[in-house]
Amino acid sequence: MSISTIEECDYVVVGAGFYGLAVAKQLHCTQPDRTLLIFEGQSALGGKWAKDRLFPGLKSNNLLGTYEYPDFPMTADRFDVKPGEHIPGEVINTYIKAYAEEFGIIDFVKLETTEDISQQGLPKELGYVESKDRYCLWAGKSGWDAVYQYAIAGVKVNWVIRSSGHGPIWMAPPYVTPFKKWIEKLANTRFLTWFSPCIWGDADGYWGIRYFYHRTAIGRFIVDRFWNILSQDVITINKFDSHPDTAKLKPWVHVMFTGCSYSILNYEHDFFELVKSDKINIHIGEIIRLSPGKVHLADGTEFESEAFLANTGWTHVPPIKFLPEGIEKELGIPHEVAENAPVQDLANNHALLGRADKEILERFPRLKIQPVWNKNFGSLINQKGISADERSRIPLTPYMLHRFLVPASPRFLRPRDIAFIGHQTNFSNIITAHITGLWVSAYFSGKLTRDPSKAVDDKEEMEKLQYETVLHNRFGKWRYPTEWGNKGPNFTFDAVPYFDLLQRDLGLNPFRKSNTLTEMYDPYGPEDYRYINEEWLEKQAQASGADKSVD
Repeated sequence: MSISTIEECDYVVVGAGFYGLAVAKQLHCTQPDRTLLIFEGQSALGGKWAKDRLFPGLKSNNLLGTYEYPDFPMTADRFDVKPGEHIPGEVINTYIKAYAEEFGIIDFVKLETTEDISQQGLPKELGYVESKDRYCLWAGKSGWDAVYQYAIAGVKVNWVIRSSGHGPIWMAPPYVTPFKKWIEKLANTRFLTWFSPCIWGDADGYWGIRYFYHRTAIGRFIVDRFWNILSQDVITINKFDSHPDTAKLKPWVHVMFTGCSYSILNYEHDFFELVKSDKINIHIGEIIRLSPGKVHLADGTEFESEAFLANTGWTHVPPIKFLPEGIEKELGIPHEVAENAPVQDLANNHALLGRADKEILERFPRLKIQPVWNKNFGSLINQKGISADERSRIPLTPYMLHRFLVPASPRFLRPRDIAFIGHQTNFSNIITAHITGLWVSAYFSGKLTRDPSKAVDDKEEMEKLQYETVLHNRFGKWRYPTEWGNKGPNFTFDAVPYFDLLQRDLGLNPFRKSNTLTEMYDPYGPEDYRYINEEWLEKQAQASGADKSVD
């Protein structure tokens, strides 16, 4: 059936990146009789991996095997990438197109249909390199990537890391610990997820172990030792203290409070050897002004530069304008912080926020000791001489969505007609896309075993649901205070229990290993969720058969 307008279709998906295509595929495959459109603002599908956003040397942080949809393996023979390799951007782009074709959704994609709809990424300028001095601002992963690309091309780089910022991120090799364990798999091993304070962690069923680790003194001592060992291992492997310049890249934030800014050294050449050479100069300071051909820092340092690359993050608000004005409060998406907020504005409900803070700190006393990474911290948009859109200067609330997916207000729970997918970030983003896509399809069709919309007409149940929503979203403020976690769901060692939570909502058994020992010590990966759709569809067929037999 040919569908070309919103009015003609049942479902509209905005965005054709990993998440958008995942939810579109899940809707199409679990509800094949419903019509669908996928709107993409770019000229090609793929999101941040779209063809016109790739640059030479771009690779995934993940190694082959952990960056794929569970039901569409990225096989070495088909996609020309070998085990143990980081995946080139061109391969990921090819894989995404193949996925859309495999599941019959590519014809539903309408390109260049909206303006500024995709996530921000690295400037396409990055692929153009000539022998000139460059100047890069910021120490996040995209900053490291830019510095690396210019340096290996023989371009002298002056790298400015704000002294009033978060500082350098944690960067580790793909294999860590003395046992050389694959880091993405470490984060998805149940035994190790228990060391992470996690407000939804009890969804994995191991509440007693979690209670011991986080609510007893000896347990918290063991937890601290775990994170200290992990951080010292990375510091030792990278040899930060072996040279004055590499020492400038030692992270400022305690690793336990680090979310998905924790990244991987996926470079062909030794990044730290480049830092030690004369190709990269690192400056910890503040820019006070730019003059023709020069950059001036607050400490009096100045250097020549013919290009300026600012990797300064992105906004966390949706790219779509929702009407009527003020509806963001009930939608649960970022909006202005308010002193006197209406009842339905959960993100500004001080009574619920206070209650959530109390519970979080009672269950996880370790979070009372918040990291002090920089006493002089200041947001970039407040720095003198740095211009910004006036809207970006207004403090905004974090997301406030049930399961990080849907509004927790009766106005939107009753019709079940809107969901937000893709702002969750972790080491297993593609598994997240797959499972949340299935959850959203089940939610829209009213087939969740634990359906939040059923709370609408029960005041007590509605209050419980809204408080749980506030509790889960507020948790990021304490758990990952220095980065995305205080704006939206951002977690590393907490992905597996999140998947458990969603599977329980779907009425599925989250334990997918063969026995207790493998459940604890064998890491979860895409292969463990390969047949989750079939399991869920079979469950729906059984339920339908039971209903018919009763009739």
